[in-house]
Amino acid sequence: MVRSLRLNHSAKKHVKPMRSKKPKNPRSSRPKVANLLRRNFGRRYELLADCFSSPRSQVVLGNASVSATSLLQPGEKHSFADKCVPKCNLGTRKAAEMKAPSLVPKPTKVPIIEPKGLPSVKIPTAIRVGSVPYLNARPLTRFIASEFEKVEPMQLAIELHAGKLDVALVPIMEVLESPANMYRIVDGLAIGSERAVYSVYLNYSVPLAKIKTVALDPASKTSVELARIVLGKFHRLNPTFVKPGQAADAQLLIGDPAITHRQANPEQNYLDLATAWRENTGLPFVFAVWAVRLPYWKARSVAGQLRTAGKLGLSWRDAIARTPFERQYLKEHLCYDLGARQKKGIEKFSQMLVQTGRLATAPKLSYI
Repeated sequence: MVRSLRLNHSAKKHVKPMRSKKPKNPRSSRPKVANLLRRNFGRRYELLADCFSSPRSQVVLGNASVSATSLLQPGEKHSFADKCVPKCNLGTRKAAEMKAPSLVPKPTKVPIIEPKGLPSVKIPTAIRVGSVPYLNARPLTRFIASEFEKVEPMQLAIELHAGKLDVALVPIMEVLESPANMYRIVDGLAIGSERAVYSVYLNYSVPLAKIKTVALDPASKTSVELARIVLGKFHRLNPTFVKPGQAADAQLLIGDPAITHRQANPEQNYLDLATAWRENTGLPFVFAVWAVRLPYWKARSVAGQLRTAGKLGLSWRDAIARTPFERQYLKEHLCYDLGARQKKGIEKFSQMLVQTGRLATAPKLSYI
């Protein structure tokens, strides 16, 4: 049974009726703010209200923040709606002296910024560094602040072998052919490809199965040996190799000249050597590595600096590239990793060189 509670007359006057609390209206202060702005800034307020006409614009006055459109009197119109969304602080009278904001809309496309001002890696001047003058090496050398020599891959390997250089980005064949423990390879960085490399190929004018002569590009011994393996082991061909410039059924081209020729003659026949290697071995191919001829403690320090510069350059490939093709070439056609799969590819390449008689034994490589 529910008993009703009855209050006598004396108790009723001590009970306050419950009232619903109305939320504070943030717009209640806007007319005051608008009048204050008109009184203090006059015509300048009207210019600002016309500029800050977007419903998203906010005008900050001290601790109060109100919509700019709410400051307009009924019937006032604005001509720049939804074009500029600025914020301004009108807390002091000094704001009246400020210049009118620019009404030109910002461009939607942001241009690529050249990676200037970023920290570069400075290798000691006593250490002589060399690299190749090709686009594929640019991400690895872009952030090396020290001066270094740029020559063709074959000449670079000769100078490193002769002791004229201490560190160089040489073809992998230079490391495989050299005596054991002569070089230490910088781990983690290389120039290779997981698919079509685009810049190392055979350009042939007869059916592939009828190639009898091949003109070799002596700029890189690695590409020459890869072409021998692709034609001999993969396609069962035994062509005659001649010097460049002589009449031949096919010619080997590498580097930037190969890119230029291929873009100028897209209708010709091309056999991409990295693609042929991947299709027959299932492994990536490594064309060049950083090789170091220094005592261990110096080699370790330089290797760390080269890795730092390489990682920085790889993260800025979009800015390093000058054209859409260069961006695609650096990011899709090339692979700059030197991990387990790349090392297996190097090992497979050295084993095939032993089988074809190009190497006496497969060397044991040293990574640092």
